Amino acid sequence: MWSVERKRSVVIEVSDSNGMRTTGATVTIEQVSKDFPFGSAIKWFADRFNIAVMENELKWIYTEPIKGQVNYTIPDLMLDFLRAKGIVARGHTVLHEDNRGNPKWVRELNGSRLQSAVDSRINSLMTKYRGKFIHWDVNNEELHYDFFKSRLGENATLQFFKMVHEADPLAMLFENEFNVVESCTDSKSTVDKLITRITELKLGGATMLGIGLQSHFAQHPKPNQIMFQRLHRNHFFEIETCIIEPKPFQIGPD
Repeated sequence: MWSVERKRSVVIEVSDSNGMRTTGATVTIEQVSKDFPFGSAIKWFADRFNIAVMENELKWIYTEPIKGQVNYTIPDLMLDFLRAKGIVARGHTVLHEDNRGNPKWVRELNGSRLQSAVDSRINSLMTKYRGKFIHWDVNNEELHYDFFKSRLGENATLQFFKMVHEADPLAMLFENEFNVVESCTDSKSTVDKLITRITELKLGGATMLGIGLQSHFAQHPKPNQIMFQRLHRNHFFEIETCIIEPKPFQIGPD
């Protein structure tokens, strides 16, 4: 199973000192760091983790609070820190169906004006960070909220996935949700609904898909009965699944 689930094909190109491609070269590969993703939001953790996520700093509301004034200074500084420590990063998030993740000026848009703003957002983010994040959360929490879908149509998320993949084809693209493993009472994000949504995206032509489980536990999750069973079901769905925002026994607002 490991040879199938945990390995990827790699293409290595070798050039000489003049930058000319060579053939027949002997290549030696040495693993210098771990690659299994085990990480946290960016805090004091450089000696403990090898993958990180910017909790808010890449969200549209933070990078372009005023239309046309795009600022990636803080994400750049965070990314520089991570790269200096040999830590890879997830991109969170390209778009957010929850209005709280969108700038005020975006919330006032509809139709072609909103589509134009979304196109600009994706183009700006992907042009800036192509190849620098191993994952992208594409349209965050779409099972719970519908800002973009209600204005741009039910196929909006599929189009977002395709646009992001075209712009950054090596990144895994994630359907990121909360209460999939945390709760048995949230009817919006049952495992069945998540799997149905992933199936719809795959049938629509979305590729490089992954499942992000936020895991904001408000109470004891009884993991043997709830969490492990749901992770087990996702495993059989054969989609890469990551616990990406673990907050055990969270109390109060996010």
